[in-house]
Amino acid sequence: MPDEKERSGYWAIFTEAFLRTDARAERFSLHSLFRMESPTILTLQDEGYATVSFLFQHIVSTYHSGYTLKYESLKSYIDLLMHEGLKMQPAEINGTRQNAAFRIAGQFLDTLEKQYPIATPMEPIVLRKPKDFAAVLAIHVNHLNAVVQEVTGKSTRTHIAERMIAESKALLHFSNWSIADIAYCLGFEYPNHFNNFFKKHTGATPLSLRR
Repeated sequence: MPDEKERSGYWAIFTEAFLRTDARAERFSLHSLFRMESPTILTLQDEGYATVSFLFQHIVSTYHSGYTLKYESLKSYIDLLMHEGLKMQPAEINGTRQNAAFRIAGQFLDTLEKQYPIATPMEPIVLRKPKDFAAVLAIHVNHLNAVVQEVTGKSTRTHIAERMIAESKALLHFSNWSIADIAYCLGFEYPNHFNNFFKKHTGATPLSLRR
């Protein structure tokens, strides 16, 4: 029998591809609250309801706006929603589910993200290979690679390359830096090395994307 009760509210579905472009969202996925194998329902109190409702209203209005960078704004609002969810999550659940593997993978993603965005072409990133991150995290590179693959389903090298490509595209679109400067700040000794790397991962050259 149909439910005749009038209802109101919000619902939203975001694809994994949309969220996975952001390392912060990837980091959130390491928490048990956001893992499909253990779904969690959170009940909102008055204060939480006001906050979440406010965020959803902005998500809806931003989505329907003509703002050029609206999808980046949407990711920021989703980021805040995830924080609200983590704040409401029972402490005992969060504690029991966070094992060493998830902590290490989270530390790796945090360290990766801290290198970006790049503010000046004169200061190249220094962490470019799995062994560089392993040294910072004080663990063996083989252990890091195994943990990241197990927890995220992607290799350490893939995460590094994807984040570098995302930064490359942003700099090509929104900066006036030369391609040589972009190559240098991303740690490439020669522009043609950057060109080959970019084409391998995108199928296009940096110059063609800029045009």
